Amino acid sequence: MRIRTKLLVFFACLSLWMGAATVFVYAGKEATEREYDRIVRRLLLLNGVSGDVHRMLATLTEFMNRPSERAEAEFQIVYAELLQKRAGLSAVEPAFPPLVVRNYGRMIDDFLRQSDLFLTYYREDRIEAYTASYQELSKIAEFIKETTFDLTDSALTQYTRLYERLQKRNDDFRRFLLWFAVATACTAAFVMAVFAERLTGPIRLLEREAKRIGRGDFGGDDVLVSSRDEIRTLAHAFNVMKRGLREHVRAIREQAEIRRQLQEAELRSLQSQINPHFLFNTLNTISKMAYLEGAEETNDLIQTVSAMLRYSLRKPDGAATVADEIEQARRYFRIQEKRFGDRVRTFVEVEEACLSVPLPNLTLQPLIENAFIHGVEKFEGPCSVSVRVYADDGWCHIEVRDSGADAFPVKAGGSVRTTGAGGNASFAVPERRGHSTGLGLSNVWRRLSLFYQGRASWCIEAPAEGGTVVVLCVPMGAHGSPAA
Repeated sequence: MRIRTKLLVFFACLSLWMGAATVFVYAGKEATEREYDRIVRRLLLLNGVSGDVHRMLATLTEFMNRPSERAEAEFQIVYAELLQKRAGLSAVEPAFPPLVVRNYGRMIDDFLRQSDLFLTYYREDRIEAYTASYQELSKIAEFIKETTFDLTDSALTQYTRLYERLQKRNDDFRRFLLWFAVATACTAAFVMAVFAERLTGPIRLLEREAKRIGRGDFGGDDVLVSSRDEIRTLAHAFNVMKRGLREHVRAIREQAEIRRQLQEAELRSLQSQINPHFLFNTLNTISKMAYLEGAEETNDLIQTVSAMLRYSLRKPDGAATVADEIEQARRYFRIQEKRFGDRVRTFVEVEEACLSVPLPNLTLQPLIENAFIHGVEKFEGPCSVSVRVYADDGWCHIEVRDSGADAFPVKAGGSVRTTGAGGNASFAVPERRGHSTGLGLSNVWRRLSLFYQGRASWCIEAPAEGGTVVVLCVPMGAHGSPAA
Protein backbone atom coordinates (compact mmCIF):
# COMPACT_ATOMS: atom_id res chain seq x y z
CA MET A 1 0.00 0.00 0.00
CA ARG A 2 1.36 3.40 -0.97
CA ILE A 3 2.13 6.03 1.66
CA ARG A 4 -0.53 8.36 0.23
CA THR A 5 -3.12 5.60 0.52
CA LYS A 6 -2.09 4.89 4.12
CA LEU A 7 -2.50 8.57 5.02
CA LEU A 8 -5.90 8.71 3.32
CA VAL A 9 -7.07 5.57 5.15
CA PHE A 10 -5.83 6.96 8.49
CA PHE A 11 -7.57 10.31 8.08
CA ALA A 12 -10.72 8.59 6.78
CA CYS A 13 -10.83 6.35 9.88
CA LEU A 14 -10.19 9.36 12.12
CA SER A 15 -12.99 11.29 10.40
CA LEU A 16 -15.38 8.34 10.78
CA TRP A 17 -14.42 8.03 14.45
CA MET A 18 -15.05 11.75 15.07
CA GLY A 19 -18.24 11.59 13.02
CA ALA A 20 -19.54 8.65 15.06
CA ALA A 21 -18.90 10.57 18.27
CA THR A 22 -20.65 13.63 16.85
CA VAL A 23 -23.66 11.55 15.79
CA PHE A 24 -23.81 9.96 19.24
CA VAL A 25 -23.75 13.33 21.00
CA TYR A 26 -26.25 14.81 18.55
CA ALA A 27 -28.62 11.84 18.96
CA GLY A 28 -28.52 12.26 22.75
CA LYS A 29 -29.18 15.96 22.42
CA GLU A 30 -32.11 15.35 20.07
CA ALA A 31 -33.63 12.77 22.41
CA THR A 32 -33.38 15.22 25.31
CA GLU A 33 -34.95 18.01 23.29
CA ARG A 34 -37.81 15.74 22.20
CA GLU A 35 -38.49 14.73 25.80
CA TYR A 36 -38.42 18.36 26.90
CA ASP A 37 -40.73 19.33 24.04
CA ARG A 38 -43.26 16.65 25.01
CA ILE A 39 -43.38 17.89 28.61
CA VAL A 40 -43.80 21.50 27.52
CA ARG A 41 -46.58 20.55 25.12
CA ARG A 42 -48.39 18.68 27.92
CA LEU A 43 -48.13 21.72 30.17
CA LEU A 44 -49.34 24.02 27.40
CA LEU A 45 -52.22 21.67 26.61
CA LEU A 46 -53.32 21.46 30.24
CA ASN A 47 -52.96 25.20 30.67
CA GLY A 48 -54.93 25.75 27.45
CA VAL A 49 -57.76 23.46 28.61
CA SER A 50 -57.99 25.28 31.93
CA GLY A 51 -57.92 28.67 30.20
CA ASP A 52 -60.57 27.70 27.63
CA VAL A 53 -62.90 26.37 30.37
CA HIS A 54 -62.51 29.61 32.31
CA ARG A 55 -63.12 31.72 29.17
CA MET A 56 -66.18 29.68 28.21
CA LEU A 57 -67.65 30.09 31.68
CA ALA A 58 -66.95 33.83 31.59
CA THR A 59 -68.46 34.12 28.10
CA LEU A 60 -71.61 32.25 29.19
CA THR A 61 -71.93 34.52 32.23
CA GLU A 62 -71.67 37.59 30.03
CA PHE A 63 -74.11 36.09 27.52
CA MET A 64 -76.54 35.27 30.32
CA ASN A 65 -76.39 38.82 31.73
CA ARG A 66 -76.19 40.73 28.43
CA PRO A 67 -77.08 38.56 25.46
CA SER A 68 -75.39 39.60 22.23
CA GLU A 69 -74.23 38.07 18.98
CA ARG A 70 -70.61 38.97 19.80
CA ALA A 71 -70.74 37.03 23.07
CA GLU A 72 -72.33 34.06 21.34
CA ALA A 73 -69.69 34.15 18.55
CA GLU A 74 -66.87 34.31 21.07
CA PHE A 75 -68.42 31.35 22.88
CA GLN A 76 -68.44 29.34 19.67
CA ILE A 77 -64.75 30.13 19.06
CA VAL A 78 -63.70 29.07 22.56
CA TYR A 79 -65.95 26.00 22.27
CA ALA A 80 -64.14 24.91 19.07
CA GLU A 81 -60.72 25.44 20.65
CA LEU A 82 -61.65 23.41 23.73
CA LEU A 83 -63.04 20.65 21.53
CA GLN A 84 -59.74 20.57 19.60
CA LYS A 85 -57.76 20.37 22.84
CA ARG A 86 -60.03 17.55 23.99
CA ALA A 87 -58.99 15.59 20.91
CA GLY A 88 -55.32 16.15 21.80
CA LEU A 89 -55.61 14.53 25.24
CA SER A 90 -54.74 11.15 23.72
CA ALA A 91 -51.18 12.41 23.22
CA VAL A 92 -50.65 13.05 26.95
CA GLU A 93 -52.29 9.85 28.14
CA PRO A 94 -49.01 7.78 28.23
CA ALA A 95 -47.43 10.33 30.60
CA PHE A 96 -50.23 10.22 33.24
CA PRO A 97 -52.35 7.53 34.90
CA PRO A 98 -54.84 6.38 32.25
CA LEU A 99 -57.85 6.53 34.60
CA VAL A 100 -57.10 10.15 35.54
CA VAL A 101 -56.75 11.17 31.90
CA ARG A 102 -60.00 9.41 30.93
CA ASN A 103 -61.91 11.06 33.79
CA TYR A 104 -60.38 14.39 32.78
CA GLY A 105 -61.63 13.86 29.23
CA ARG A 106 -65.12 12.93 30.45
CA MET A 107 -65.25 16.11 32.53
CA ILE A 108 -64.40 18.16 29.44
CA ASP A 109 -67.04 16.27 27.46
CA ASP A 110 -69.59 16.93 30.23
CA PHE A 111 -68.60 20.59 30.27
CA LEU A 112 -69.09 20.88 26.50
CA ARG A 113 -72.39 19.00 26.62
CA GLN A 114 -73.62 21.10 29.53
CA SER A 115 -72.67 24.25 27.59
CA ASP A 116 -74.83 23.12 24.69
CA LEU A 117 -77.74 22.50 27.11
CA PHE A 118 -77.26 25.91 28.65
CA LEU A 119 -77.59 27.62 25.27
CA THR A 120 -80.59 25.50 24.39
CA TYR A 121 -82.38 26.27 27.66
CA TYR A 122 -81.47 29.92 27.38
CA ARG A 123 -82.92 30.24 23.89
CA GLU A 124 -86.08 28.48 25.09
CA ASP A 125 -86.21 30.98 27.97
CA ARG A 126 -86.34 28.21 30.53
CA ILE A 127 -84.90 30.19 33.41
CA GLU A 128 -84.79 27.43 35.99
CA ALA A 129 -83.25 24.96 33.54
CA TYR A 130 -80.45 27.17 32.24
CA THR A 131 -79.79 28.44 35.80
CA ALA A 132 -79.34 24.84 36.97
CA SER A 133 -77.23 24.16 33.90
CA TYR A 134 -75.03 27.15 34.67
CA GLN A 135 -74.51 25.95 38.23
CA GLU A 136 -73.55 22.51 36.88
CA LEU A 137 -71.09 24.17 34.49
CA SER A 138 -69.49 26.00 37.39
CA LYS A 139 -69.06 22.74 39.35
CA ILE A 140 -67.59 20.95 36.33
CA ALA A 141 -65.24 23.89 35.67
CA GLU A 142 -64.03 23.69 39.28
CA PHE A 143 -63.40 19.95 38.93
CA ILE A 144 -61.54 20.56 35.66
CA LYS A 145 -59.45 23.24 37.35
CA GLU A 146 -58.50 20.96 40.23
CA THR A 147 -57.71 18.05 37.91
CA THR A 148 -55.68 20.34 35.66
CA PHE A 149 -53.72 21.48 38.70
CA ASP A 150 -53.03 17.87 39.69
CA LEU A 151 -51.95 16.93 36.16
CA THR A 152 -49.79 20.04 35.91
CA ASP A 153 -48.17 19.19 39.22
CA SER A 154 -47.49 15.67 37.91
CA ALA A 155 -46.02 17.11 34.71
CA LEU A 156 -43.80 19.44 36.72
CA THR A 157 -42.67 16.49 38.80
CA GLN A 158 -41.78 14.68 35.56
CA TYR A 159 -39.98 17.78 34.40
CA THR A 160 -37.97 17.86 37.63
CA ARG A 161 -36.99 14.23 37.11
CA LEU A 162 -36.16 15.00 33.49
CA TYR A 163 -34.01 17.91 34.58
CA GLU A 164 -32.12 15.66 36.99
CA ARG A 165 -31.65 13.11 34.21
CA LEU A 166 -30.50 15.87 31.89
CA GLN A 167 -27.98 17.04 34.46
CA LYS A 168 -26.66 13.49 34.85
CA ARG A 169 -26.65 12.98 31.10
CA ASN A 170 -24.77 16.24 30.59
CA ASP A 171 -22.21 15.15 33.16
CA ASP A 172 -21.92 11.80 31.37
CA PHE A 173 -21.54 13.60 28.04
CA ARG A 174 -18.79 15.80 29.43
CA ARG A 175 -16.93 12.78 30.80
CA PHE A 176 -17.48 10.93 27.54
CA LEU A 177 -16.20 13.83 25.48
CA LEU A 178 -13.16 14.17 27.76
CA TRP A 179 -12.29 10.47 27.56
CA PHE A 180 -13.09 10.44 23.86
CA ALA A 181 -10.73 13.37 23.23
CA VAL A 182 -7.98 11.72 25.32
CA ALA A 183 -8.47 8.33 23.61
CA THR A 184 -8.54 9.94 20.16
CA ALA A 185 -5.40 11.95 20.86
CA CYS A 186 -3.54 8.92 22.27
CA THR A 187 -4.65 6.67 19.39
CA ALA A 188 -3.73 9.28 16.79
CA ALA A 189 -0.35 9.87 18.48
CA PHE A 190 0.35 6.12 18.61
CA VAL A 191 -0.63 5.57 14.98
CA MET A 192 1.40 8.56 13.84
CA ALA A 193 4.41 7.39 15.89
CA VAL A 194 4.23 3.90 14.36
CA PHE A 195 3.75 5.35 10.90
CA ALA A 196 6.64 7.78 11.37
CA GLU A 197 8.91 4.98 12.63
CA ARG A 198 8.06 2.74 9.68
CA LEU A 199 8.63 5.67 7.34
CA THR A 200 11.81 7.12 8.83
CA GLY A 201 13.38 3.84 10.04
CA PRO A 202 14.26 2.58 6.52
CA ILE A 203 15.30 6.11 5.55
CA ARG A 204 17.79 6.15 8.44
CA LEU A 205 19.14 2.78 7.28
CA LEU A 206 19.48 4.15 3.75
CA GLU A 207 21.26 7.21 5.13
CA ARG A 208 23.69 5.04 7.12
CA GLU A 209 24.46 2.83 4.12
CA ALA A 210 24.86 5.91 1.90
CA LYS A 211 27.43 7.32 4.35
CA ARG A 212 29.21 3.94 4.36
CA ILE A 213 29.34 3.98 0.55
CA GLY A 214 30.57 7.59 0.69
CA ARG A 215 33.52 6.32 2.77
CA GLY A 216 34.27 3.74 0.07
CA ASP A 217 32.90 0.75 2.02
CA PHE A 218 30.64 -1.36 -0.19
CA GLY A 219 30.54 -4.40 2.12
CA GLY A 220 27.42 -3.48 4.10
CA ASP A 221 24.31 -5.63 4.12
CA ASP A 222 21.34 -4.81 1.93
CA VAL A 223 18.67 -2.52 3.37
CA LEU A 224 15.62 -4.72 3.97
CA VAL A 225 12.16 -3.09 4.13
CA SER A 226 9.08 -5.17 4.96
CA SER A 227 6.46 -2.57 4.04
CA ARG A 228 4.94 -2.63 0.57
CA ASP A 229 5.24 1.03 -0.37
CA GLU A 230 7.55 3.51 -2.11
CA ILE A 231 10.21 3.08 0.60
CA ARG A 232 10.58 -0.60 -0.32
CA THR A 233 11.00 0.33 -3.99
CA LEU A 234 13.57 2.96 -3.02
CA ALA A 235 15.47 0.46 -0.84
CA HIS A 236 15.48 -2.13 -3.64
CA ALA A 237 16.82 0.43 -6.12
CA PHE A 238 19.45 1.50 -3.57
CA ASN A 239 20.57 -2.12 -3.02
CA VAL A 240 20.81 -2.71 -6.78
CA MET A 241 22.81 0.50 -7.17
CA LYS A 242 25.14 -0.48 -4.31
CA ARG A 243 25.80 -3.92 -5.79
CA GLY A 244 26.39 -2.35 -9.20
CA LEU A 245 28.86 0.14 -7.73
CA ARG A 246 30.61 -2.66 -5.84
CA GLU A 247 31.00 -4.71 -9.01
CA HIS A 248 32.12 -1.63 -10.93
CA VAL A 249 34.76 -0.76 -8.33
CA ARG A 250 35.95 -4.37 -8.25
CA ALA A 251 36.25 -4.41 -12.05
CA ILE A 252 38.19 -1.12 -11.95
CA ARG A 253 40.56 -2.55 -9.34
CA GLU A 254 41.08 -5.72 -11.37
CA GLN A 255 41.78 -3.71 -14.51
CA ALA A 256 44.21 -1.55 -12.56
CA GLU A 257 45.96 -4.71 -11.33
CA ILE A 258 46.14 -6.02 -14.90
CA ARG A 259 47.63 -2.74 -16.10
CA ARG A 260 50.15 -2.85 -13.25
CA GLN A 261 51.21 -6.37 -14.20
CA LEU A 262 51.43 -5.37 -17.86
CA GLN A 263 53.60 -2.40 -16.91
CA GLU A 264 55.86 -4.66 -14.86
CA ALA A 265 56.13 -7.10 -17.77
CA GLU A 266 56.86 -4.23 -20.16
CA LEU A 267 59.49 -2.91 -17.75
CA ARG A 268 61.15 -6.32 -17.57
CA SER A 269 61.00 -6.49 -21.35
CA LEU A 270 62.54 -3.04 -21.66
CA GLN A 271 65.25 -3.93 -19.15
CA SER A 272 66.19 -6.90 -21.34
CA GLN A 273 66.49 -4.61 -24.38
CA ILE A 274 69.89 -3.22 -23.51
CA ASN A 275 70.93 -2.86 -27.11
CA PRO A 276 68.58 -4.85 -29.38
CA HIS A 277 70.18 -3.58 -32.59
CA PHE A 278 73.60 -4.70 -31.40
CA LEU A 279 72.15 -8.09 -30.41
CA PHE A 280 70.42 -8.57 -33.77
CA ASN A 281 73.55 -7.49 -35.67
CA THR A 282 75.62 -9.96 -33.63
CA LEU A 283 73.19 -12.80 -34.32
CA ASN A 284 73.21 -11.94 -38.05
CA THR A 285 77.02 -11.96 -38.05
CA ILE A 286 77.11 -15.38 -36.34
CA SER A 287 74.48 -16.65 -38.80
CA LYS A 288 76.57 -15.54 -41.81
CA MET A 289 79.72 -17.11 -40.35
CA ALA A 290 77.88 -20.38 -39.79
CA TYR A 291 76.59 -20.26 -43.36
CA LEU A 292 80.09 -19.59 -44.74
CA GLU A 293 81.41 -22.47 -42.66
CA GLY A 294 78.72 -24.76 -44.09
CA ALA A 295 76.76 -25.08 -40.81
CA GLU A 296 73.36 -24.59 -42.35
CA GLU A 297 71.41 -25.99 -39.37
CA THR A 298 73.22 -23.63 -37.04
CA ASN A 299 72.47 -20.75 -39.41
CA ASP A 300 68.79 -21.68 -39.53
CA LEU A 301 68.62 -22.00 -35.74
CA ILE A 302 70.24 -18.60 -35.20
CA GLN A 303 67.82 -16.93 -37.64
CA THR A 304 64.90 -18.58 -35.83
CA VAL A 305 66.13 -17.31 -32.46
CA SER A 306 66.62 -13.83 -33.92
CA ALA A 307 63.06 -13.77 -35.32
CA MET A 308 61.64 -15.03 -32.02
CA LEU A 309 63.56 -12.41 -30.08
CA ARG A 310 62.43 -9.64 -32.41
CA TYR A 311 58.77 -10.75 -32.00
CA SER A 312 59.11 -11.04 -28.22
CA LEU A 313 60.45 -7.49 -27.94
CA ARG A 314 57.14 -6.11 -29.19
CA LYS A 315 54.87 -4.58 -26.51
CA PRO A 316 53.13 -7.38 -24.58
CA ASP A 317 49.81 -5.50 -24.65
CA GLY A 318 49.99 -4.85 -28.40
CA ALA A 319 47.67 -6.51 -30.92
CA ALA A 320 48.66 -9.44 -33.13
CA THR A 321 46.77 -12.07 -35.13
CA VAL A 322 46.44 -15.81 -34.97
CA ALA A 323 48.72 -16.02 -38.01
CA ASP A 324 51.46 -14.04 -36.17
CA GLU A 325 51.12 -16.19 -33.06
CA ILE A 326 51.20 -19.44 -35.07
CA GLU A 327 54.36 -18.32 -36.90
CA GLN A 328 55.99 -17.58 -33.53
CA ALA A 329 54.87 -21.01 -32.29
CA ARG A 330 56.49 -22.71 -35.30
CA ARG A 331 59.77 -20.91 -34.54
CA TYR A 332 59.61 -22.07 -30.96
CA PHE A 333 58.85 -25.64 -32.09
CA ARG A 334 61.93 -25.65 -34.37
CA ILE A 335 64.17 -24.67 -31.48
CA GLN A 336 62.67 -27.28 -29.13
CA GLU A 337 62.86 -29.99 -31.78
CA LYS A 338 66.61 -29.32 -32.03
CA ARG A 339 66.84 -29.54 -28.27
CA PHE A 340 64.81 -32.70 -27.64
CA GLY A 341 65.42 -34.46 -30.95
CA ASP A 342 63.27 -37.53 -31.55
CA ARG A 343 61.91 -37.44 -28.02
CA VAL A 344 59.23 -34.86 -28.91
CA ARG A 345 56.99 -34.41 -31.89
CA THR A 346 55.15 -31.17 -32.73
CA PHE A 347 52.02 -30.54 -34.77
CA VAL A 348 50.33 -27.36 -35.97
CA GLU A 349 46.84 -27.34 -37.51
CA VAL A 350 45.12 -24.03 -38.35
CA GLU A 351 41.91 -23.32 -40.21
CA GLU A 352 42.34 -20.48 -42.69
CA ALA A 353 39.23 -18.67 -41.39
CA CYS A 354 40.97 -18.15 -38.04
CA LEU A 355 44.24 -16.62 -39.30
CA SER A 356 43.00 -13.02 -39.08
CA VAL A 357 41.45 -13.30 -35.61
CA PRO A 358 43.10 -10.66 -33.35
CA LEU A 359 44.95 -11.69 -30.19
CA PRO A 360 47.09 -9.89 -27.63
CA ASN A 361 50.79 -10.16 -28.43
CA LEU A 362 52.51 -13.22 -26.88
CA THR A 363 49.32 -15.14 -26.11
CA LEU A 364 50.17 -18.54 -27.55
CA GLN A 365 53.91 -18.86 -26.81
CA PRO A 366 53.57 -18.87 -22.97
CA LEU A 367 51.08 -21.76 -23.26
CA ILE A 368 53.48 -23.76 -25.42
CA GLU A 369 56.39 -22.95 -23.09
CA ASN A 370 54.30 -24.19 -20.17
CA ALA A 371 53.64 -27.46 -22.05
CA PHE A 372 57.39 -28.00 -22.59
CA ILE A 373 58.53 -26.88 -19.13
CA HIS A 374 55.94 -28.77 -17.07
CA GLY A 375 54.87 -31.47 -19.49
CA VAL A 376 57.75 -32.53 -21.75
CA GLU A 377 60.74 -31.85 -19.46
CA LYS A 378 59.16 -33.71 -16.52
CA PHE A 379 58.09 -36.67 -18.62
CA GLU A 380 60.47 -39.54 -19.28
CA GLY A 381 59.83 -40.93 -22.69
CA PRO A 382 58.61 -39.71 -26.07
CA CYS A 383 55.71 -37.27 -26.14
CA SER A 384 54.04 -34.75 -28.41
CA VAL A 385 52.94 -31.12 -28.34
CA SER A 386 50.29 -29.87 -30.75
CA VAL A 387 48.55 -26.59 -31.56
CA ARG A 388 45.15 -26.72 -33.18
CA VAL A 389 43.11 -23.64 -34.19
CA TYR A 390 39.56 -24.10 -35.51
CA ALA A 391 36.31 -22.15 -35.89
CA ASP A 392 33.00 -23.21 -34.36
CA ASP A 393 29.74 -21.22 -34.46
CA GLY A 394 31.39 -17.79 -34.74
CA TRP A 395 34.06 -18.51 -32.14
CA CYS A 396 37.75 -19.28 -32.59
CA HIS A 397 39.10 -22.17 -30.48
CA ILE A 398 42.85 -22.36 -29.80
CA GLU A 399 43.94 -25.70 -28.36
CA VAL A 400 47.40 -26.48 -26.94
CA ARG A 401 47.79 -30.18 -26.10
CA ASP A 402 50.72 -32.17 -24.72
CA SER A 403 51.03 -35.85 -23.85
CA GLY A 404 53.65 -35.35 -21.16
CA ALA A 405 53.36 -34.98 -17.40
CA ASP A 406 50.35 -33.23 -15.85
CA ALA A 407 51.12 -29.53 -16.06
CA PHE A 408 48.26 -28.48 -13.71
CA PRO A 409 46.82 -29.95 -10.49
CA VAL A 410 43.70 -31.24 -12.26
CA LYS A 411 42.46 -34.79 -11.72
CA ALA A 412 42.51 -37.11 -14.72
CA GLY A 413 39.32 -36.73 -16.68
CA GLY A 414 38.54 -33.41 -14.94
CA SER A 415 38.64 -29.79 -16.02
CA VAL A 416 38.76 -26.22 -14.74
CA ARG A 417 36.86 -23.49 -16.59
CA THR A 418 36.37 -19.76 -16.30
CA THR A 419 35.21 -16.85 -18.46
CA GLY A 420 35.77 -13.12 -18.64
CA ALA A 421 38.06 -10.65 -16.95
CA GLY A 422 36.10 -10.96 -13.72
CA GLY A 423 36.75 -14.70 -13.36
CA ASN A 424 39.40 -16.41 -11.29
CA ALA A 425 42.09 -16.00 -13.90
CA SER A 426 44.72 -18.05 -12.11
CA PHE A 427 42.47 -21.10 -11.50
CA ALA A 428 44.18 -21.36 -8.09
CA VAL A 429 47.29 -22.56 -10.05
CA PRO A 430 50.72 -21.29 -8.90
CA GLU A 431 52.15 -18.46 -11.01
CA ARG A 432 54.31 -19.92 -13.84
CA ARG A 433 56.40 -17.93 -16.23
CA GLY A 434 57.90 -18.91 -19.57
CA HIS A 435 61.69 -19.03 -19.84
CA SER A 436 61.72 -16.82 -22.93
CA THR A 437 58.81 -14.38 -22.48
CA GLY A 438 58.84 -13.83 -18.72
CA LEU A 439 55.00 -13.78 -18.84
CA GLY A 440 52.98 -15.91 -16.42
CA LEU A 441 49.84 -17.77 -17.44
CA SER A 442 47.70 -15.58 -15.18
CA ASN A 443 49.03 -12.58 -17.07
CA VAL A 444 47.98 -14.21 -20.35
CA TRP A 445 44.48 -14.91 -19.04
CA ARG A 446 44.01 -11.36 -17.77
CA ARG A 447 45.33 -9.71 -20.93
CA LEU A 448 43.05 -11.89 -23.05
CA SER A 449 39.99 -11.04 -20.93
CA LEU A 450 40.77 -7.33 -21.01
CA PHE A 451 41.43 -7.44 -24.77
CA TYR A 452 38.06 -9.10 -25.45
CA GLN A 453 36.12 -7.12 -22.81
CA GLY A 454 35.27 -10.16 -20.73
CA ARG A 455 33.93 -12.33 -23.60
CA ALA A 456 36.95 -14.65 -23.82
CA SER A 457 36.93 -18.00 -22.00
CA TRP A 458 39.42 -20.73 -21.34
CA CYS A 459 39.53 -24.29 -20.11
CA ILE A 460 42.23 -26.62 -18.70
CA GLU A 461 41.56 -30.33 -19.03
CA ALA A 462 43.41 -33.46 -17.97
CA PRO A 463 42.51 -36.28 -20.41
CA ALA A 464 42.26 -39.78 -19.00
CA GLU A 465 45.10 -40.93 -21.28
CA GLY A 466 47.44 -38.37 -19.70
CA GLY A 467 48.87 -34.96 -20.51
CA THR A 468 47.19 -31.56 -20.44
CA VAL A 469 44.91 -29.65 -22.82
CA VAL A 470 44.55 -25.86 -22.65
CA VAL A 471 41.75 -24.38 -24.80
CA LEU A 472 41.19 -20.68 -25.43
CA CYS A 473 37.87 -19.50 -26.89
CA VAL A 474 37.62 -15.99 -28.37
CA PRO A 475 35.06 -14.28 -30.64
CA MET A 476 35.92 -14.18 -34.33
CA GLY A 477 34.64 -10.58 -34.50
CA ALA A 478 36.74 -7.61 -33.44
CA HIS A 479 37.43 -7.27 -29.72
CA GLY A 480 34.56 -9.13 -28.16
CA SER A 481 31.89 -8.94 -30.89
CA PRO A 482 31.30 -12.39 -32.43
CA ALA A 483 31.05 -12.52 -36.17
CA ALA A 484 27.55 -12.59 -37.56
